[in-house]
Amino acid sequence: MNVLVIGSTGVAGKKVIPQLISAGHNVTAMVRNKNDLEKYSKIAHSSVLGDILDTSSLDAAMQNVQCVINLATAIPNWEQTDKIRNEGTKNLVQSALKYKVKIIQQSIIFLYGDQGDKLVDENTPIQPFDLILSAANMEKTIINSGLEYIILRGGTFYGEGTGTENTWYSLAKEDKLLLSDNEFSYNSLINVEDYTQACTLAVNSSYSKTIYNVVDDYSVSDKELYDYINNIFSNKESKTGGNRFLPSLRVSNEKIKKELNWEAEYTSYKVTLGR
Repeated sequence: MNVLVIGSTGVAGKKVIPQLISAGHNVTAMVRNKNDLEKYSKIAHSSVLGDILDTSSLDAAMQNVQCVINLATAIPNWEQTDKIRNEGTKNLVQSALKYKVKIIQQSIIFLYGDQGDKLVDENTPIQPFDLILSAANMEKTIINSGLEYIILRGGTFYGEGTGTENTWYSLAKEDKLLLSDNEFSYNSLINVEDYTQACTLAVNSSYSKTIYNVVDDYSVSDKELYDYINNIFSNKESKTGGNRFLPSLRVSNEKIKKELNWEAEYTSYKVTLGR
């Protein structure tokens, strides 16, 4: 299948391109910078200059494509990320309708809001907070488009290239990896390579117009995770005094495992950090 990857130069984009090629797809990487054209023409089968916020370049990139994987984001630039999710998604849908292209859309589990220790699945109503309202708008635009689509709600990325472990380790080295007052808040993590493998499986899936959670098999509490990391650096039991900004989430991945036969290689934080 001819597949266009938007967000090719990001951490997920760099991972998904070789996975798609290994699965037998003809991959075009869309890049925003001319300096990346030659590099990504060697990583993918071809590269094209384009921007999800520029409709003419998007139209040009979408010709002769059967599926598009949209991984575009600008985090931690939230203003630009909102623009990509709101305006960019509308542009994407417009082009996809013109050329009858299936959309695989990256999204986030944080749309479920804080759920404490409750196990949530795709049937749980979303309750987005202000910072991520654009992600809810993005999903709504795609769901209402009439197109074939799969939305993949990912957990917190970690793994090679994400920098997440480096942040944890840097804080732990200084004994500053601190628990919040609610030390039993939960994290649903996902190794970025497992996430992009879900993207690859979604391309050929017979399931459509649906949403999947893409998370580790095991959700971990702050206390368990921080104690594990602090122990690496011979710290005593994790101290309190930290702040938590993300909602507490224990998220099920049973639907994607059943319908797409997806299996996480990195089933829990211990597998990733152990390597």
